[in-house]
Amino acid sequence: MVLHPRKLCRCDGRHRKILLIAFIIGADFWLGTILLASVITNFENNLTILDRYRTQSKRSQTQGSGAKYYENSFRIDYTIVESTCIPIDWFNTNATRASIFHLTNAKLNMITTNSIFNMNIISVNPIIKNNYTIESNPFSRVRTSVCDYVLQLYIGFNFSPYCNDACQTKNIQLLTFTYKPFGDSLDHSFSIALYSPTSTTSTVVLNIYQFVIYQSSIYFHKQVYIRSFNESHYVSALILDPTALRTSIVISRIDRTLFLITNPLNERLVENNSSIIYISLLSTVVPNAYLRHENARIILRKNDESISFKQDATFKLLISKNNKNVVAFQALDLADSYIAIDSESKTALVLRQPKSKQLDIDHFDTRFLFELHFNK
Repeated sequence: MVLHPRKLCRCDGRHRKILLIAFIIGADFWLGTILLASVITNFENNLTILDRYRTQSKRSQTQGSGAKYYENSFRIDYTIVESTCIPIDWFNTNATRASIFHLTNAKLNMITTNSIFNMNIISVNPIIKNNYTIESNPFSRVRTSVCDYVLQLYIGFNFSPYCNDACQTKNIQLLTFTYKPFGDSLDHSFSIALYSPTSTTSTVVLNIYQFVIYQSSIYFHKQVYIRSFNESHYVSALILDPTALRTSIVISRIDRTLFLITNPLNERLVENNSSIIYISLLSTVVPNAYLRHENARIILRKNDESISFKQDATFKLLISKNNKNVVAFQALDLADSYIAIDSESKTALVLRQPKSKQLDIDHFDTRFLFELHFNK
């Protein structure tokens, strides 16, 4: 049998088309399989990374929550002997903080009795009395150096479990009433080393000749919202004009104002009794404006640097023994007067005296109590 050439070509053409279609289908199948496998692998890898991230986040949150909560907080002022001008970024290097930590921990444990604690440095702030800007070389950024300063630390710690309330009270008194625990003469062993951020071999040794410790709060230099204790109402400043000298303060369910808890404007009171916590409340919205009392009402007013303003804007912070977030604010120049929610208007903040004097705020009327909430 002889095949016709045209038929043979037609069959070969059909065969080629079938083979081409089969090849395309097969190639698409394998390509799809490879892409699908790649997607699944990437998805599994992403899940693994996500799970790892979640685990690390939970771990860091757990560790952070334990590391950031302290039963006691203190502020320490180290007055430095030297007047050496030092770049400000040297004060917060890891090596410098380690040097400050070891010295401070050792000295505090020398002062206390029958109790050993391990503290943690929350922040290191050089309080600059004199500073200027220098340029180390033409190719580097301009750096600020400090001269003549007080090194201010905020620390937190928990007493050891076997130190009961009486033990803790005694040790707090020892810490806060011992202004010069190492004598008047300069002890060169009482020194800290400052390390350069770029080289651990570049150091400066600073001798400390005065050591003052104040009882502090975990809220110092933190931004907080102030909420009423028994209702979800917040302290709010009716800021209609940020340039105005005076702004009204209300308790609001809708609005709330963020405040920064600062060192007391009236520093002399702190020096007289470092075991009491004094604070001032600075607005984060209106520049240089503080909460103060005026004619028995609480307002927001810009600091005029007067003695009366510093007194009226400084409050004694009382903290609940049952809940560290619950506080009361006591006025300094009006005996036994506290910030309270006005019982008539229910919206204004006023200064009032509790009906009966109590030893602690856990027995106060709830209109005198407030909760501090960190800004997250």
